[in-house]
Amino acid sequence: MRRTIEQFRGVARELTIELRGMLRRVVIGATTSDRLWQFLGYEGIDQGEREPFTKTEVFQGVGFSSRPKAGQGEAIIAHIGGRAGHAVAIATRDRATEPGDLSEDETQMHTSKAQVRVKANGEVHVTDRSGGAAVPLATLADLEALKKIIQTWTPVPNDGGAALKAAMLGLFNGPPTWPAGTSKLKGQ
Repeated sequence: MRRTIEQFRGVARELTIELRGMLRRVVIGATTSDRLWQFLGYEGIDQGEREPFTKTEVFQGVGFSSRPKAGQGEAIIAHIGGRAGHAVAIATRDRATEPGDLSEDETQMHTSKAQVRVKANGEVHVTDRSGGAAVPLATLADLEALKKIIQTWTPVPNDGGAALKAAMLGLFNGPPTWPAGTSKLKGQ
C-alpha cells in the first residue's frame, strides 16, 4: 500500500516532535551523592511549564565528578531511545562559577570558592576565587635549608637571638633566592 503525502506528513510531524524532545536544557533542582539528581525541564517549544525529572542519572567525564549546589546550574538531558521515561544528564554547568578569563589551551576546575587552573605553559595554579595571584610554593629543599639553619644555630649568650637572625637573613636574602619554590605548581 502506498502512503499518501498527507500520511507522510503526519509521520514526519510525529518524528519531529519526538526528536525535539530527545535533548532538553533543564535547571538543576536537587542533587544527591548517589548521582541521581532532580531536574526541572521545559515542556513544549514555548518553554513555559516546567516538567520535573526525578532520580535522573548523571553522566560525567571519566576521572571527574562534580555536584553543584541545589537549585544552581543547568544541564542537558537526553532521553535514551527517544522516550521520556529514561532521561540521563549528559552535560552540566553553573554559569555563576564559570571563569570568564580562560586563555586558549587552558583548563580550569572550580567551585564557588576555589579553582585549579592548568595554564597553557604547563603551570598549575591553585587559588581561591578572590583574584589573588598564585606564587611558587616552597619545596622540600627550601624547607630543609631552613631546618638546617635552625639545627646548626649555636646560641650566643646575651645576643638576644642576633646570631639566629643573621643566619636566617642570610638564607632569606640569598644568594640563592629563598625559597626557590616550585616551577610548575603555584598556590595562593
